[in-house]
Amino acid sequence: MPTFVPQKPTPNTIPEGVYAVEIESAENKIALQSGNPYIKIKCNVFFKDGVSALTLHTNITFTPKSIERTTAALQSLGIAVVFGDAIEIEPEMLIGKKGSVYLHLDKDEDRMAIKYWIEPTNNPSATPHDGEKAHIVAKSNGYVAQPKDETDDIPF
Repeated sequence: MPTFVPQKPTPNTIPEGVYAVEIESAENKIALQSGNPYIKIKCNVFFKDGVSALTLHTNITFTPKSIERTTAALQSLGIAVVFGDAIEIEPEMLIGKKGSVYLHLDKDEDRMAIKYWIEPTNNPSATPHDGEKAHIVAKSNGYVAQPKDETDDIPF
């Protein structure tokens, strides 16, 4: 009879650093203990040369404690954020979105995890995902991406 020795799986790791991600799937969830809403996302992570590195799961949470992280995630994914204005986030609008993250090894969970999302304005040296640098203009108290063919001139 064959003998099987169960072992803890080795973590799927890559070096810590900045990586491009693309959202493969997203779904609404409610935290069992707190009752807070969140979106569970599955991200494909890519090396700078575009080769797939790994897949990871994470959450985008909507609590007062997570405002900065959620804002950074939305901005990194190219979703316009105007500070003070409410945004309805549906999982479907995240699928296919691309952004940048800093990954690290989460020793508690023994896996790669997003340490923080990188907002386009804070990562000028990163390789853009669509082949060109984001054109950012000021709007209200925040920043939103604007297509390069549009100007930020104010018509009078």
